[in-house]
Amino acid sequence: MKISDDDGQDVWETLANKDPLWASCTNGKRHFDWRYDEFLATGEREVAWASHSAQESHVYPIRRSLAVDFGCGPGRLIGALKERFQQVVGIDTSRTMLSLARRTHPEDNVSFSESTHTVREGCADLVYSTFVLQHLTQDQMNECFREFARILHPNGLLIFQYPARPRTTLPGIAFLLLPTSILNVIQRNVLRYPGLMPMSWAASEKVIRRAAACGLTILEYKAGPKYSRNWKDVWYFASKSSFRSHN
Repeated sequence: MKISDDDGQDVWETLANKDPLWASCTNGKRHFDWRYDEFLATGEREVAWASHSAQESHVYPIRRSLAVDFGCGPGRLIGALKERFQQVVGIDTSRTMLSLARRTHPEDNVSFSESTHTVREGCADLVYSTFVLQHLTQDQMNECFREFARILHPNGLLIFQYPARPRTTLPGIAFLLLPTSILNVIQRNVLRYPGLMPMSWAASEKVIRRAAACGLTILEYKAGPKYSRNWKDVWYFASKSSFRSHN
């Protein structure tokens, strides 16, 4: 799924070549301000929280053969996932991001691909995706949900994050009120982003309906790790519709 900026350039390749860590986890950092160990540590904390939440709700997969990290970027979450699952596949459309992730995670139980189409139907025990879907169009998000439903094992778990709304900060209000063309100008010329970063959001009720239309059932949703003061993020825990059995 390619997203192009105003000049027709692939947004994620642009970001990957200019500031891949910021593009994968903004969190107030800019222009290589992240230390790599600090960057990877955010992934461990996030996956540990999500895994614990799923275990408390009795939805964490018993079989842990394969985890799929959708939108893996330079590999922020891979290290945490490979400690919990026998195999991990990182998916990203940016070849530059995948190259960085391969260098960080050369282990035999980790592989990478540009598309979920290389993942067999019904084989993923966990599909994990955060800070990805909010940058896609609605049609692309639907396509992702359908793919997640296809690759999930019947007792597998999907964990994803999606913003419910902007917060009442100045940037949040700008996203809420200004047209995309003006936001692009602000990102490029005022905020000096290394590349344009499109954003979308939706109330949880709408996300639940969209997921259901694509073959997924939301089992639970809650607030999770806070990365930005500008967005109210929600973490969702979902299964393939009509398949999940009680553990």
